[in-house]
This record gives sequence, structure tokens and C-alpha cells, in this order.
Amino acid sequence: MNFTCTTVYDYPAIKTLQYEILYKKRNPTLCVVLRAVMRGVPAVLIDGAVIYLLFTGGADEMLPMWMMFGVLFSTLLFITLYLHIGAPKAAYRANSRNGEAKVVYTFRDGSFTADAVANGVSSSTNTAYTSLFAAYRTKSYYLLFMTKNSANLVSRANLTQEQDAWLENTLKNTLGKAYYTCKF
Repeated sequence: MNFTCTTVYDYPAIKTLQYEILYKKRNPTLCVVLRAVMRGVPAVLIDGAVIYLLFTGGADEMLPMWMMFGVLFSTLLFITLYLHIGAPKAAYRANSRNGEAKVVYTFRDGSFTADAVANGVSSSTNTAYTSLFAAYRTKSYYLLFMTKNSANLVSRANLTQEQDAWLENTLKNTLGKAYYTCKF
């Protein structure tokens, strides 16, 4: 079966791609909430202990150690929140400076071709299904990973049900355990 579909790399597409690279097949919102709680609760408790020690004039030799742990956990909390909120926005801003990329995918029996056009510059790559590292199917996209951190993003909204089923079966049969279905 041969067919083509077009994907525009807009903000939701880039956000999905960033989350899949960061979190792999886990729910990104749940991951961030759990990480924020695991890093935020110790940060608040330690910062509270530091403030208590400062105001009560408690153990002066313990204060630098408590401050160091407070800074460490606070930094981890801010990094977690940046990766979830700031990184996709930064990636979108960097990509939108060159104009939104439009990629036309042509799927064939043994391989697919990605023809990308952004800001007057075009490129074309032909990739065999057997050379894919992994493939993920979310509610809105297929992510076809060439390497661990590089993927093509195929919008499922532009596929018919027959094309969607064919692509899913082709990826499942070709990749086996490297094909994942995400619930989000």
C-alpha cells in the first residue's frame, strides 16, 4: 500500500515529540507530578528547617549542611519543572524562527520517505522500517525513532482508518517489541 500524509511541526507536535523523548512511554503529567512531589517535599522541609535554625539561632555548625541540601532539592525541582514546561516552548521558539516545518511522508511496503520543507530549505530522507530504533503510537501521532533521541512525527489526524491500521500493522510486524502503544 502506498500513501502520503502531511505533518506540520506546530507547538502541540513539538511538545509531544519533546515529551516522548524525555518520558518515553510513560504519562508525562503523572511523571512530572511525582517527580515534583519527590523533589519538592524534601526541598520545603529542608528549607523550613534552615529558616527555623536561622531564627532560633540553633546549631550553627549544622546550618551550612542543611542549606546545601535545600539548594540541591530546590534546584532539582526547578529543573524538573523546566523540562516539562520550558523545554518544549524553547524548542518551538527555536524551530519557529525558521518557519514551521512541513513534512510530507510517503509510506510504501518496505520503507517511508520524509520530504521536509522549512523556510525555503528542503530535505528528503528514505528510511526502511527495519532500520527504525523504535516506534510509538499515541492518540494523535506516530513517532518513528531513527535513534534514541531523533524521531519523525506523523500526525494520525491526516490518515484514514485504513491507512492508520496498515501503518500500525506494518510497524508491529516489523519492529516487534520495539513498537509501543501509549495511552496518552
